[in-house]
Amino acid sequence: MNRRRVIVLGSTLVVLVLVGLTYVNLERKPQESSVVEVPGSQLTKVSLCMKWRYTGTMAPYFAGRERGIFEKHGLDLQVEEGGPVNPSLKAVLGGKANFGITGAEDIVRARSRDLPVKAVAVIFRKSPVCFLSLKARGIETPEDFRGKTISVSHGENAEYEFRALLKKFNISSEEITEERFTFTYERLLEGKIDVAPAYAMDQYLMLKRQGYKLNVISGSDYGINPYADVLFTTEKTIGEDAELVEAVASAVIESWDWARNNVNEAAELFVKMLPEKDFELDLQGAILHESVYYVLGDDEGKIGFQELQRWQETVALATEYGELEKKPTAEKCFTNEFVERFYMKYTKEK
Repeated sequence: MNRRRVIVLGSTLVVLVLVGLTYVNLERKPQESSVVEVPGSQLTKVSLCMKWRYTGTMAPYFAGRERGIFEKHGLDLQVEEGGPVNPSLKAVLGGKANFGITGAEDIVRARSRDLPVKAVAVIFRKSPVCFLSLKARGIETPEDFRGKTISVSHGENAEYEFRALLKKFNISSEEITEERFTFTYERLLEGKIDVAPAYAMDQYLMLKRQGYKLNVISGSDYGINPYADVLFTTEKTIGEDAELVEAVASAVIESWDWARNNVNEAAELFVKMLPEKDFELDLQGAILHESVYYVLGDDEGKIGFQELQRWQETVALATEYGELEKKPTAEKCFTNEFVERFYMKYTKEK
């Protein structure tokens, strides 16, 4: 990668953006992009779409850019905010972004529909999904779900882990009342529902810091621990530009490694680069600090490295509870090629 390359979107997607539409049809093949060579630069322009709206869990990507980690790998990184308006899977398949962060279950669901995306590194090796309830409700284990009203995030990893817990504790659907999760917690805090899903290092932490007394139930405490967020791209990008994929995967791993050892500075850079968000530095630093645990996992393994067995468990969970069109093989969902290349070079440098 000896020249800067600017990705130019196809005319169809540009028209959709101009008229304010955000939907990208997942059934389409990845949109073709043209590459314009810009002489005189040594950097490749690359876009990375987040899974969700900006929060402290994303600080390593901003810090990695500001600290020159992405530049060291020949990259000019542009971070894109994700969420309901701009889902990362649709952004990457639609050609709006080169790479994305999404849930492992999204990759499984995409592969079940023959959509050509693949994880190239895992971000959260341990699932941060948890289920919150007001402490006064006395819900301390999944056994206590019986007779309760529970908010369910349909089609997400939180739903799969929730239903796996119900099965593990022999709780039938008739024994609970479900309502669709709206990504807010007012109904939980007002006592209108009993349980709601969350990420332990994000929403739970924020509510706890606001003074709410909460009980937390995690599927991982009961042997339910699929992969969560992963770094992914299309098979086309992997096949046609392996050098770019290796550079991005390497920069992401290095950025997380630097951030976990420099949490305060990483959080400061993150907040400084997004002044319009008016983030509270202390909170974002706390979110990043807690995120490190889920990146390393209980065994504190290699950042980014994926295990076949864990992917098989993730596929099995998504297949059983995700109403997939067909069950994909775990091998179709991920590759360790680029993470392994990084660690081989890292070991030699050491």
